[in-house]
Amino acid sequence: MLIDSVALNNNLNSSKTIAMKNNFILVAFILIGSVCLGQSSFKEIYDYGQYKSNWAMVQSNEGLFGFIDKKGNAVVPAIYKNIYDFGEMHEDWAVIQTVDKKFGFIDKKGNVVVEPIYLEIYDFGDEHPNWARVKLANGNYSFIDKSGKEVSFKGQIVSL
Repeated sequence: MLIDSVALNNNLNSSKTIAMKNNFILVAFILIGSVCLGQSSFKEIYDYGQYKSNWAMVQSNEGLFGFIDKKGNAVVPAIYKNIYDFGEMHEDWAVIQTVDKKFGFIDKKGNVVVEPIYLEIYDFGDEHPNWARVKLANGNYSFIDKSGKEVSFKGQIVSL
């Protein structure tokens, strides 16, 4: 009888082990699936090519904007309150606005070329052909050139 109860015990343990493995696999599948879906789910995906060819603007569930490519990879993470059209202020750049209402630019590769640190950005050419006026966090104004660098005046007075 000892052999029978050991065999029965082994069968029960074996069945429990298989059930536990199946449950583990099911739980792992559900967790991985939900993580993957969570990363690729958006409130809205706009038409590809509307802003830039092969990119689609996306809006996250939190209402923030970014871009994905046709494979669904993030080209520009959905972290911006607004992304304006490419070429609106600079032929190769789009204005970005952060949640804390600061402005900068991204290029057509999705790189941030002007950090979003400005309270306001004016059109290039409004006051100088190759510059855009920007409002700094301290309330003062400066300019950036078409490469995205702040123009240094080295103590010179600039009249607008």
